[in-house]
Amino acid sequence: MRFWDTTALVPLLLDQVSTPEVRVLPSGEVRDQALRLLRVHSLRAADAVQLAAARVWAGSTAGAELVTYDEGLALAARLEGFRVLPSSPSF
Repeated sequence: MRFWDTTALVPLLLDQVSTPEVRVLPSGEVRDQALRLLRVHSLRAADAVQLAAARVWAGSTAGAELVTYDEGLALAARLEGFRVLPSSPSF
C-alpha cells in the first residue's frame, strides 16, 4: 500500500522529474472509503484520501493511531475511531 504525504502530492498534480514514479492511483477500496469520508466529514480531498488509506491499511481502527496537527483531520479521525496524537495539540 502506498501513502502520500502532502509534500508528495505536488508531483501528482504538476509534471516534475519524479511524477512517473509517484503517479500510483489509490486502490478502489481507498477511493470508496475517501468518498464516504467526504460525505460524512468536513474534510479536504487529500485529507480524506490520507484517512481512508490509514483506515484500509489498519484494517480496523481498534488500536490504530493517527498523528496530525490538522484540527479537521483530527476530529474526523477521532470520529472514525482512531486515537489521535498528539493528544493535546497546540493548534
